[in-house]
Amino acid sequence: MTQVSPTAIRGRRRPLAVAFAALAAWAVVGCAPASGPADPPRIAVFAVPADARVPGAAAELDARLRDADLAFDLAPAATLRFLEVRSGLLDGALEAAVPRLARRTGAAYALTVRGEVRERELVTPDAGPPYETATVRLRLDLVAADDGEVVRTWRGPTRSGRRTLEPTDGEPVLPPWNDDPLVRALGEEGLDALTPDVVRGLASRTALRSSGE
Repeated sequence: MTQVSPTAIRGRRRPLAVAFAALAAWAVVGCAPASGPADPPRIAVFAVPADARVPGAAAELDARLRDADLAFDLAPAATLRFLEVRSGLLDGALEAAVPRLARRTGAAYALTVRGEVRERELVTPDAGPPYETATVRLRLDLVAADDGEVVRTWRGPTRSGRRTLEPTDGEPVLPPWNDDPLVRALGEEGLDALTPDVVRGLASRTALRSSGE
């Protein structure tokens, strides 16, 4: 029977341990996101505040920017929509929360989408069905993830509209703000006007510090 001395076993274990260590290091590097000077910085598009988002506006802007030629990458859309719901981006906590969430997605900037003007009214005329009126104006802020500085702002046009409400047995009521189809439609109209300016602003990294209204 062939016998192997303990010294020989230890000698064989050392190269094997080195090989496993190298394999583990390769796996960690392979799973980590690539980074380096050549990589474009990432932007995370968030809707704020959580209790009064313009429905669909952030997701729609995100989709439009992905189709544009930008000098930036975009954080995963599904992750951003999840964080919007789970993180409670309320008005009083945005200054600290927005940069923190951007960093969680590996982004250098957060692009927040908010309704700077958010107005609705329920109208019940003496004759005819009830209807709602709404006015929305979007504001986009590009926020640095490292220090929370707002480095660029875009403001859209003010859009107003009217929608007839479905008849009900009881008193007419407005839908929740975040589910209002009229508010969604007005937000999309605002994006139609804003998106070309945002794309131009994000086509180069050197123009970020200039102000845009």
